Amino acid sequence: MIGRIVKSERGSVSVQALALLGLFMLLLAFVAEFGALRAKTMRVQSAFDRAALAAAGAIDAGALADRGAIVLDPASADAVARRYLRMNLEPLEETFSGQSAGQVATAARVGTAASPRPAVTLSGEINLPTGLLALVGISDTLAYTIRSSSQLKGP
Repeated sequence: MIGRIVKSERGSVSVQALALLGLFMLLLAFVAEFGALRAKTMRVQSAFDRAALAAAGAIDAGALADRGAIVLDPASADAVARRYLRMNLEPLEETFSGQSAGQVATAARVGTAASPRPAVTLSGEINLPTGLLALVGISDTLAYTIRSSSQLKGP
């Protein structure tokens, strides 16, 4: 009876199906992980975009009143960009790896340009944990460089 069971091929498809199901589940987990990382980077990009947009509103009131010229105040634009960046990143702080929203905002680079149109450029790096990707030899965190700019358009 044991010889007949060993030679029987009944149930061999079940073993293959279980192996394929395991591989499919692993693939699905990695797809979900990549999707979660992409969603995090999009939320961080949005925070940088909002901060650059707010900083572009830091117009030099004196130049506007005296000459009617729309000119950015670089010091004010820098302060506004960092404050808005910190405020927008605080709700996402738990998704960062070893960084706080304040640290990211402080380390961010803020640049202003006067011509041809006033513009603010904001960039910085953020570390996001990799989760499952660390299991296959990818680092525990991935550093993302985020850039955003906003240009003032006036009359």
